Amino acid sequence: PLSNVVSAVSNSEKIFAIDLGLGDGRGFAVLEVLGLPELTPLARVETELLNNISLFQGIEIKHDRLFLASSEIVWVYDVNQSDPELISKLEIGGGDIDALKALQFADKDLFFVSQQSSESSTFSIYDLTNLQTPVMLGDPITVQKGEIIQVSITESDVYALIKPIYEIDFAILHVLGVDGDRLWIKESYQIPGYITDMAVNNSIIACLL
Repeated sequence: PLSNVVSAVSNSEKIFAIDLGLGDGRGFAVLEVLGLPELTPLARVETELLNNISLFQGIEIKHDRLFLASSEIVWVYDVNQSDPELISKLEIGGGDIDALKALQFADKDLFFVSQQSSESSTFSIYDLTNLQTPVMLGDPITVQKGEIIQVSITESDVYALIKPIYEIDFAILHVLGVDGDRLWIKESYQIPGYITDMAVNNSIIACLL
């Protein structure tokens, strides 16, 4: 049975949930696989992520790959089989990971990462077409340090909503362009209010106060 699920993603056939169990940091998080639509238990895979909520930074799925992130490492699983199989372990330097998003451009599998260092936040994008040799595309983008509220994607853009550190009256929405070679800032907007969520649909952006 599930006891302490902190996040879950799904494809058309399965739900993949991260269960931290006791959450005491003395064990490891478990990747639970449930079949749709009846939520039939299919598999339980112990991960390398310690079962501490402060270490868990996100889970993402794209096609047959599942990405599980701690503050320093991204584990990649092949979920196109009965038991998810760990196929790569990406150690990403440059600061603590606080958001991730998988996307595709042309024939490239891309991976967007937001990180925090002591003085700033950075956005970067990697080509993960070859998981053994991930390649950063272009240079990282440095912005004012803050907490990522949400990251959304469209076919060619990444929308990163960030709450600047020590600020409570506004958030900043960075609209980032993506192509097969680089990541860049198209526009940045200051949005007043205490923003808690965001939804993007084509050219319409909705922020929840």
